[in-house]
Amino acid sequence: MKRTTCIALLVGLTTVIPIGCNKNDKPKTVIQGSVTNEAGRAMPDVSVLLDGTRYSAKTNKDGKFSISGFPPGIYTAVAVYHGYLTATHYNIEVTKESKRAESRLVLKRDPDYVPDQLKIVNIRPVPDSVLSPGKDVLISFQVEYTLSSAGYATIAVSYQDDRAQSMIPMPAQVTITKEKGRISFGHRIRVPARMNGKINVIAAMFSSDDAESKVADMVTYYVRPFEDQVKIAGIGLTSGSVWGTGKDIAITATIDYLLKSYEKATIRFQIRGDLKNDRFEVVLQEETKQINRAGGESGTFAIQPRFSIPTNVTAIRARVDLIPEGMTEPLVIHWSRRYATEVAFGSESVDER
Repeated sequence: MKRTTCIALLVGLTTVIPIGCNKNDKPKTVIQGSVTNEAGRAMPDVSVLLDGTRYSAKTNKDGKFSISGFPPGIYTAVAVYHGYLTATHYNIEVTKESKRAESRLVLKRDPDYVPDQLKIVNIRPVPDSVLSPGKDVLISFQVEYTLSSAGYATIAVSYQDDRAQSMIPMPAQVTITKEKGRISFGHRIRVPARMNGKINVIAAMFSSDDAESKVADMVTYYVRPFEDQVKIAGIGLTSGSVWGTGKDIAITATIDYLLKSYEKATIRFQIRGDLKNDRFEVVLQEETKQINRAGGESGTFAIQPRFSIPTNVTAIRARVDLIPEGMTEPLVIHWSRRYATEVAFGSESVDER
């Protein structure tokens, strides 16, 4: 804000006649202060406004703000941030003489607030599967979201290799306006012929006032050029075991393997549970077996793991990994079919995906 500049002539001893003033100049009025949470920590990026006016500002990384240029008067400062109740400071007086005032605002958590959420669900192929180099693969899934922080947002989906390079020309984008919902996505990509690494599927939500995503989810696929194999050849309830949540369950699984590229490896067998999103992230039981090519390139063995299914698990799948000696990530992954906890467990054929 510029200072008022006047040029005047002195006439006699007491009369001053102004002959040039900048009529657009206004007095420098400022309300400055800070916004913290209940623990006293600074709250950055909070909107602070003078109620009933067009004057506003956002807090910096230290939670400080400064609003200026308004006429002298009595104001109410309001701090707004998603997930918190509105904080208000009444009767802030700025006079022509003082021109400045201080405000301290404390934000309290809104107990009814549901934060923005996003999750990839119902994805095919199953996450962590191994894809073959040089082949096309159709990746399809849904993005389940909750939007609370803004009136609208954009969900963007990208497919990236392990160098963070995009595998499609442009990310798929959908604008959402509802508070909750699911959006379906699908894309056919060509797996690079000489790739030996990962492909990440990333879904991110950009709300209307955010330049960067604060909510995202990712699933990973592995790409391996190999001859080695591992497979769940058969699976069923062990004799005398009863299927159902909360029960002590035993199953018998037959595992086939082929080890051609490495001398030694670990075969890891897991029972995984699903929490209504088809991601099978809960490990209910894990067993391992060491194999050695000196004992033959191929082989078959059976295991009988015991486990209990928690009441919040809606389905299970068995997964087997082949992890060569010296590697931390699986070279080969194979999944069984999906078994719903409310349906009688049988010895149906396994799902080859």
